[in-house]
Amino acid sequence: MKGKLFVFVIFAAILQSAYSLETHTDLSVYGSTNIEMQVGVTQDFIFPLGGKTPLTKDSNIDVKIEANLTPFSFELFGDGIWSPLPFLQLQAGLFLGTGINYDMFGFIYFKGMGVNDRGNEENIIGNGLDGIVWNAHLAATMQFDLAAFLPGAWNHFVIRYYNEIQYQAYTRANNGDWWYFKLGDGVNQNSFRYWYLLDVGYQMPIFFDYAGIRLDGLLPFYNPASGQDLTYQKFSFSGSLVLNFKATKWLSIRSLVRMENALKHPVNNNFDRELKFNGVMFIVTFHLK
Repeated sequence: MKGKLFVFVIFAAILQSAYSLETHTDLSVYGSTNIEMQVGVTQDFIFPLGGKTPLTKDSNIDVKIEANLTPFSFELFGDGIWSPLPFLQLQAGLFLGTGINYDMFGFIYFKGMGVNDRGNEENIIGNGLDGIVWNAHLAATMQFDLAAFLPGAWNHFVIRYYNEIQYQAYTRANNGDWWYFKLGDGVNQNSFRYWYLLDVGYQMPIFFDYAGIRLDGLLPFYNPASGQDLTYQKFSFSGSLVLNFKATKWLSIRSLVRMENALKHPVNNNFDRELKFNGVMFIVTFHLK
């Protein structure tokens, strides 16, 4: 009963604030020195909830819908993000994706989706488009901005720490099957996973408007179908130098210089990893609305 009442109160607050609804539409184009390409569209519907105190006056709910397309996959995200306080966000969402496998002129084999026969890392069962990869996730974000305590355009030293628990699955995989998605290493299982993302940076009121460090890591920890503990796979993590350039009000360009503790190939049962350079990613974002 209390849960239903909470949902009703939130829904009523959203309806009440609909007259001041904010919307944002972004078109992003991704590319990298590793021959990665992706086009994405993000639509935000922001419902201001307000509050009577300085801490709650900017409270809102952001309903975010995102679609991404690569040469070998399609993804759709839906998230609800509640910001009750300036330093806290709570999030719940769902992801759906599918992919296709094909050989591009013998130059590169796109592994979009499929069950992995680990006897041969290139042996993918299926041609892709034969199922759905999905995940349901819950997340919490803590964030800090020095300018909230020392106001000033040059005082935006920011920290953002995102934590997510998700269950991810491929509909064609069974029990302990391994599977591929989006050029990965083919060692996914239907499992619960923990993902974190830490951004530490400095934001400036000039063309070169952000510089920072990004750390992120992923750890599969339990497959409920097989009952297997997956923490032996160890944390995969990466670190990036992040630079952002605000060309105009409508256009921004972000670069990430990346390092990661990648799996050694062929992947062994100990999941041995090595630190290596993972290229430079460029993200061009057009703020359409």
